[in-house]
Amino acid sequence: MRHNLPHNNAELIWSTWGIPESCGTAAARTHRIGAGTIRTAIWKTGSNTLLAISNQIDAPTWTMPGFPGTATPRLCFPAESALDEQGFPELGGPGWMYAWLGKERRYALLPAYPELPVCVRLRHPVMLPPMTNIQGILASYVQAELHIGSHKAATLPLQALQKTLYGSTTSGLVCYVVDGSFIPDDLLDDNGGLKQADQDFDASRILHPVRIRNNTSEVVHIQDLCVYGSQLSIFRKGRQLFSEKIQFAFGPSRVRMSIESSPRRSSDTVILAEAQTSGEDTVIERSIEMLRAITRM
Repeated sequence: MRHNLPHNNAELIWSTWGIPESCGTAAARTHRIGAGTIRTAIWKTGSNTLLAISNQIDAPTWTMPGFPGTATPRLCFPAESALDEQGFPELGGPGWMYAWLGKERRYALLPAYPELPVCVRLRHPVMLPPMTNIQGILASYVQAELHIGSHKAATLPLQALQKTLYGSTTSGLVCYVVDGSFIPDDLLDDNGGLKQADQDFDASRILHPVRIRNNTSEVVHIQDLCVYGSQLSIFRKGRQLFSEKIQFAFGPSRVRMSIESSPRRSSDTVILAEAQTSGEDTVIERSIEMLRAITRM
């Protein structure tokens, strides 16, 4: 993604950070982001100074209406790694990755969409009558990118995401899948965000305002919605991440995802990452059997 970090703010996770002041795990810095724990430390070998990076994923701890955590705990370093008293692999062991610092003395943690689309599997399917639409919000996850200077040094997952096939076995799309719910308008504030968002805050969660249209003459039962992160930007207001408003249009033989609108720009809205593509409609052509597979009809 094309990232932008307009200012430094040490109170925000998605910001720039000075490197740890001394070598070794005792001076390591720990970043807790959602269900992920990222640790950075200084490692010297000969005349080279490296930034050591370790990542661990545990069960998600955030909650929001209809979004209890269900992921299975998973470690992102080899199981045979020797662990220190805090449960991290010993510096210099196989549980760390290393990035050359050169003259850089800062690194940046930036949010990015996963490389695959994310299928939000609704716990409670939405039944939409013919020729109607409904608005609300979905939530999915970002991953972390660690940048040194102008270069990406590491991509770090923050949730234990599983893959699924969205659609039929012949024409489907491989996606990450997350359990979620469609949050209707009455749980949103005037700015389109979640009420009590700070109370339920999770820095790895991104909110997607959505409109779902049924352009057919039949009732559509919607179970899955596929979010294409490559077409979306990442905005921040306060601490909360959110994207442009997405429209899902269900037709007789296809589902079309498009960008309906960008958020209103204000002094407290920051663009952290721009979309990779132009945001043109994404159309997945489907047979009736494929449509039924996706909507669970």
